[in-house]
Amino acid sequence: MALTNIRATEASLKEALEKPGAEERELTLMEQLLLRPELSHKDVVTLILDMIFAGIDTTSHTMAFALYLLAKNPEAQRKLQQEVDQVLKDNPETLTPAHTAKLSYTKAVVKESLRFFPVAMGFMRELSSDVVLSGYQIPKGSSVLMLNYEDAQKDTAFPRPREFLPERWLRGNDLAASHAFALLPFGAGTRMCVGRRLAEQEMYVFLARVMQRYTVNYNYGDMDSTMQLILKPSQPLKFSFTDRRA
Repeated sequence: MALTNIRATEASLKEALEKPGAEERELTLMEQLLLRPELSHKDVVTLILDMIFAGIDTTSHTMAFALYLLAKNPEAQRKLQQEVDQVLKDNPETLTPAHTAKLSYTKAVVKESLRFFPVAMGFMRELSSDVVLSGYQIPKGSSVLMLNYEDAQKDTAFPRPREFLPERWLRGNDLAASHAFALLPFGAGTRMCVGRRLAEQEMYVFLARVMQRYTVNYNYGDMDSTMQLILKPSQPLKFSFTDRRA
């Protein structure tokens, strides 16, 4: 299916480039990739699919889970709204990097949502040296899998792990994680997700704008999750939004 779409785009691109004024037309990302002679159809398919799975579905699913968790925890939603109102009170139509830097509770909501529903459930690394884990000798070259989903639900890592408590991510809170690597939704070190900062920025802006304008509700029981390469909601999203400005 993806290859078919690529070829259809390539055909329409060739036709469009033959029309007058084509040099002034702004090309889509896929069209720009197709015009690069060093990239094959397979290369373009791989790049597009990587961007969809790694840069679009991940953030959109995380925001779906975040809205669900906020709807189920109205006190947390009120705190987030109060923070956004306070930060944007002087210029509500403009959201700058300086504003984003002050959205500490918004950032905590994103982290707590990723703890509850980590879209990247785990990641694998090859050991560069011998290590001992829980008393087991693991030799160099072994592949080790860390499961974000399982580790984040343990009370040894997080106090009251089954409660949605964004406060645990605020500085000096008693509910903080037991150690700095208790949650690694983007990985760590040199292999950390290259799009982390962009993804975080998108999520902060999305939540700030939604909470600035609406109160979100979810009245359809408990949302479950399913694994399809990444973690995603297992049922259609049925949120209701109440305009706060009405």
